[in-house]
Amino acid sequence: MAPGEAELRLRTYEPRAALPFEYRALELLKVAQQAARIYVKRVLMYHWLYSRRLGQPSPSLDAAGAGNQRPNRVGSGEAANPTLDAWFDKSAFAEPTAFTYGNSGRNILRADHQWNVDASLFKRFALSSSSRLEFRAEAFNLLNTPYFSEPNTAIDTAAGGRVTSTSNNARQLQFGLKYIF
Repeated sequence: MAPGEAELRLRTYEPRAALPFEYRALELLKVAQQAARIYVKRVLMYHWLYSRRLGQPSPSLDAAGAGNQRPNRVGSGEAANPTLDAWFDKSAFAEPTAFTYGNSGRNILRADHQWNVDASLFKRFALSSSSRLEFRAEAFNLLNTPYFSEPNTAIDTAAGGRVTSTSNNARQLQFGLKYIF
């Protein structure tokens, strides 16, 4: 290809003619990816589990100064942007007067949503006609996403509305070797 001809072909929308080596490399890469996918599907076995749970209702709120009774609800209680330090709006609740019950219902606020991905990959090797060996690699909470526990429900303390722990474990990887006879 003469100098300047590649630029002319690019400008006239003929990239295959202008860049033949790059297109050939991309075609080889695509063939290699397809071969790898076929190999994994044919030779390795895998399982995965996806679970999703919407936010569970939080337990009833407490007005600690009123003998652990429910508080009066003066607003929605939902924070516009919940954070770990302020999961709900404490200013939307007030202590009931002495010897009265608060009007706040059960399960009016929700905890954090949860979703989880577990996966396993395994390969079986035939050792003889009646025995085989199986190698397994398993991952629990594969994406290592933290999910937070319910917030503190006391509205008249500094810790009220604060989330202080997680409700799931960190990613766990385990490998196993099983002899089947």
